[in-house]
Amino acid sequence: MSVVGLKEAVLGKSLSENGYGVIKGLLGTETIAKLSAFFFQHVDASGVEAPFFTTHWSRSDLYRRQMDDFVTKEVLPLADRWFDDYKCLLGYYLFKKPGKEGRVTPHRDWSLTDESEHSGLILWIPLTDITDKNGGLELFANSHLNAPIRGTNIHPAVPEGLNAIKIHPKAGDAVVMDNRLAHASEPNQSSEDRLAVGLILMPKEAEILHYFSRDDLSGRRTIKVGDDFLRNSYFDYKNPLSAQHLDAFTDISGMNTEFGKGKKKHQTFKDKGLDEEFEKFGYVIVKNFLDAETISHLRSVYHQNTDVVTDKSFFISQWSNKRALKDRINTEVQKALVPRAQKYLNDFEPVFAVFGVKHPKPDSNMYLHQDWAHVDETYFRTVNVWCPLLSLTSDHGPVHLIKGSHRLFDTWRGVDIPDSFLDIGAENLKPYLTEIILEAGDVIMWDHRIIHGSGVNKSDTTRVAAIVNMKPKDATFYLFYADSRTDTKKIEVFEPPADFFTANDSANEPELVKERALFRYRFPYEPLHVSEQQLRSFLSEEFSLID
Repeated sequence: MSVVGLKEAVLGKSLSENGYGVIKGLLGTETIAKLSAFFFQHVDASGVEAPFFTTHWSRSDLYRRQMDDFVTKEVLPLADRWFDDYKCLLGYYLFKKPGKEGRVTPHRDWSLTDESEHSGLILWIPLTDITDKNGGLELFANSHLNAPIRGTNIHPAVPEGLNAIKIHPKAGDAVVMDNRLAHASEPNQSSEDRLAVGLILMPKEAEILHYFSRDDLSGRRTIKVGDDFLRNSYFDYKNPLSAQHLDAFTDISGMNTEFGKGKKKHQTFKDKGLDEEFEKFGYVIVKNFLDAETISHLRSVYHQNTDVVTDKSFFISQWSNKRALKDRINTEVQKALVPRAQKYLNDFEPVFAVFGVKHPKPDSNMYLHQDWAHVDETYFRTVNVWCPLLSLTSDHGPVHLIKGSHRLFDTWRGVDIPDSFLDIGAENLKPYLTEIILEAGDVIMWDHRIIHGSGVNKSDTTRVAAIVNMKPKDATFYLFYADSRTDTKKIEVFEPPADFFTANDSANEPELVKERALFRYRFPYEPLHVSEQQLRSFLSEEFSLID
């Protein structure tokens, strides 16, 4: 884990063991006086009326910038004597008025980076002596260990029974806290204002993130926000559970791009004839894609890993939490399929690879569907490379699809996004299906937008196929989610980590996926309406209805 560099061993030991330490007399009396005077000269411009507040709660960009600039100018040169290899995300004041209000309940400050990789620090420096009368400062030793993620509308409760320690630093002392440490303070029941300054320090290499949730149903989001995030955003102190201010956050997160506005398409296949066939039909078949030796090897890999999923009649091996088995399958299938697929596909790379398994059982059918969108499809196409390890007959429940449906039902697809063919209904699509019968080692490469499924395996043999998901190398890999399971208004786009499919069971744990992915875009959901008559007319014009 990377940490802010410490130049003093005793402070480093205290932070490591307890989650906090104290630097005596960091600020001199002259600096304390300057900082105090500057705050009170500008306090009326904050627009904040709460009994306790920090200056980055203000909606005034000018005010927040003035406070940040002055605090960092006065305090950072002194902090440099103690710390190195850091960047400062924010300088700010903390103000607690006299009165019965203003209690700060036990809490941890927001997570600001991937805390499995990096650890940040908070410098809390009172400008007045801290006493029990003016609220004290309560720290929960070791509470930084195994701290949960925090952010907007994500406030995990601080567990009871932690080791609470009350400290009373003098004016100018610096309390140095791990960013994950739980802390609290009581109301200021003295007759004097209580004032402190703070700095938030992060390791230079830490990528700054913001975690948030819009409501209880939508789950956690993660945005890559950049080093100026806190300086350019505010906390809605009047309505702390509101997420309306997140619109401002996303504006500064690099999300307003040309996403979804592609004009020049990336050619999918190297061969122009194959590319035209793929664009028209939505799939391409290549005979003898795998040789007998490779087929035999993949069958062996399957038989060595049959317990990757044991409770389904039809499955792909990704639908499992058995990471080691999924990794093994992913590696071996990619090794066999990817170099061969890249001979045909134009500068493509693999996303993940699986076995698709259909046992000879009456519930082994796969319903009609379109695969999830994985890239910005206004620029790029993604391809499913599907290769059976045995020769198929109609009894095996082979893939069936609707030719050209990728063009007619061209829309965004993903978790909880309604199917584009709802107006017609899956049952009414069956007369338009084409059954794909392949020999062992043949391959079908289909556009993820095409409507497809497979029937019941009525044979006495398990049908196994090796499958790899491919995308253009220049395309960013995304996942698309509806903003609501019941009333979709917007589509939200996430960028998952590289090990997404092997690390997660995306089919059964989609909310967990969102928590690991970066939130990238949000745009209005526009449902696609296609009638059966439109489908019949399209197929008649393009393919003489059904071949």
